[in-house]
Amino acid sequence: RQEAVELAAQAHHWRGMSFEAAGRPRAARDAYAAARAQWDRLPDDRLATGEPTARQTAQRLADLQ
Repeated sequence: RQEAVELAAQAHHWRGMSFEAAGRPRAARDAYAAARAQWDRLPDDRLATGEPTARQTAQRLADLQ
């Protein structure tokens, strides 16, 4: 279950990156916010299994605020 949630978070993050590249910052913020919501569903002590990470999502979202 945690793997599926992490994959969903990563997919939303990648979607945000695509929207940024397309010059759509509002859509990118929405995608990163969706990613953050998925990251928040995971326990704090879990081990990340790849990138992007929750920290990277938080940074991208902060940069777009």
